[in-house]
Amino acid sequence: MTAAHESTDMSARAVGALGIGAMGSGMAARLLAAGFELHVLDGRATSTINRLSTSGTIRRHHSIQELAGFAPHVLTCLPTGEDVLAVAKSLPIDGEGRRAFIDCSTVGVSAVGDIRSAVESAGWQYVDAPVTGGPQRAAKGELLSYFAVDGRPRDGVREILSTFCTRMVELDSPGMGQLLKLANNAILLGLVTLNGYALTFAQSMGISPQEFAEITRDGAGDNWQLQNYLPTALEPGSKPGFALNLAHKDLRLVLDAAGRLGLDTTVLTSIEKLYDRASLTERGAGQRADFSAVIQELSSTQKGIPMPTTTVMTTQAPEWRGLPYPQAVRAGDFLFISGQLGVDLATGKPVGDAREQTRLIFEYLQEILAAADLSLDNVVKTTCFLTDRERDYDAFNDVYSTYLEGAARATVQVAALAPGCFVEVEAIAHIA
Repeated sequence: MTAAHESTDMSARAVGALGIGAMGSGMAARLLAAGFELHVLDGRATSTINRLSTSGTIRRHHSIQELAGFAPHVLTCLPTGEDVLAVAKSLPIDGEGRRAFIDCSTVGVSAVGDIRSAVESAGWQYVDAPVTGGPQRAAKGELLSYFAVDGRPRDGVREILSTFCTRMVELDSPGMGQLLKLANNAILLGLVTLNGYALTFAQSMGISPQEFAEITRDGAGDNWQLQNYLPTALEPGSKPGFALNLAHKDLRLVLDAAGRLGLDTTVLTSIEKLYDRASLTERGAGQRADFSAVIQELSSTQKGIPMPTTTVMTTQAPEWRGLPYPQAVRAGDFLFISGQLGVDLATGKPVGDAREQTRLIFEYLQEILAAADLSLDNVVKTTCFLTDRERDYDAFNDVYSTYLEGAARATVQVAALAPGCFVEVEAIAHIA
C-alpha cells in the first residue's frame, strides 16, 4: 500500500469507475445522469468513455493512486477476481476512515477474503455489492444489488448504488452477496441450458424458436429467457446477451462454491462440460459469442432423434400417381422438391423443346413452393439435368435466369430422362 495525500480537489460527487464494459458503461451513464463526476484510467475503454463524456464530466488518470486522489469512493465492475484484487492492492492509504471500495463484480466466494483484506488494510471500507440484470437494465438504472458491508455503509455508498439499482438486498457480511449472485447465475445458466434442450426437441419437429415460445406461453415451463431472449438469440445480427466467456467463468465460480458447501456437483459438472465445448467451438470460429452458443452446441450434436417430415402436394403440378414419392417433402427448415419435368398437366406428355419445357418446369416449381407458403426467393439450391447439353444449354439457361438468380446450382448431362423430356430440375428451398 502507498500513503497518498488526498487532493484538495476531491469532491463528494466524484466516483472512481473501473470496468466500463457492457454492464459498467450503463452504470457509468446513470452516475453521470445523476450529476456524479467520474474518474477513470486513461487508455481503457476509450471509445466508450469518449461517448459517455458527452453526458457529463469524466477525468482520466494514469494510475489507481492518482485516480483515488480525486474520488472518495472507487467503484469496480471487472471481469475476474484477479482484476479486482489488483485494484485493491493499489489503493492509497485512507487515514481518515471515510472512503469505500464498492465492488459490483462477480468474483466468487473464494476471492472475497483476499480482496477484503487488501481493501481494509488500506483503511477503506469493503462493500461487496455484485449486481445482476444485464446491460439493458443497467442503462435504465434497474439493476438488483446483493449488498453486504460490515457496519454502517460510509457516506455516499447507498446513493452511488441507487443511481443504477432499483433494489438492494442488504446482507449481513461480505461474501454473502457473492454467494447470492452465484445462486442467481446458477438458475440463469441452468435455465438457458434446459431451454436449449427444449428448443432442440422443438427443432426436431420442425418448430421454430418463436413458435415454441408461443406454444409454451403461460405454461408451467414458461420463463423470461424463453419469451424475451432465446426466440431471436440465434438469428444473425441479434443483440448479444451474456458473453459466453463471462458465463463460463461464472459457472466455474458456481461449481467452486457448491464444492465448498459439500454439495453434489454432478449436474453442474455436466453443464460446465457443455460450456467447455461451446467455448472451444466459438474460439475455433474466431467469434466472441454470448451464451446462446450453448444452444447451438446442443443443436449441432443432437443424435438419435428422427426428424419428422411433411409432404407437400398441389394439383397445379404433375402428381405422378403410382410413383413412391411426393412432389415435395419438408424436413426441418428445408423443403426438398422432387425433380420436375416439362409435361402437360392434363395429359402428362412432354411439351415443346428444351426452352418450353424449362419454362413449364419453373411454373410447376412456383406452384409447389406456393403450396408450402414459399416462393422462388426461398430456393437455395437446384440440380438440373439435360439430355443434350451442347444443344439445349443456352436455351435452358436463358429461361432459368429469368426465374432464378443467386441459388447454388449443379447442371448435369444424363443419358436419358422420361421419353420426350429434355430437362429436369429438382430444388431445395430454405424456410425462413
